[in-house]
Amino acid sequence: LTSALTGMDYNQHKKAIDDIVSKEKYLKIASQAAHQERFRNFKPASELWRIAQGLAVTQADCTWCELRADTCRVAAEGKRFSINSNESNN
Repeated sequence: LTSALTGMDYNQHKKAIDDIVSKEKYLKIASQAAHQERFRNFKPASELWRIAQGLAVTQADCTWCELRADTCRVAAEGKRFSINSNESNN
């Protein structure tokens, strides 16, 4: 990391640090969401996945959070989620 920051001007350095901090925030919230989901606390898990989605640095992370949030929301409503049809079933 230190070598990656060498030769950067102030703005580049600040952006690199901000990106690291953003990723850390995302990972903390996503970890909390996953924990809630593992313990079948689907409503708070869904809410945490949405927050993590807003903090996601990559499109892949953003998409993953969206899918997890939707799945947890459906589970919180007591429904089953069908991947094939994108419809929920009772």
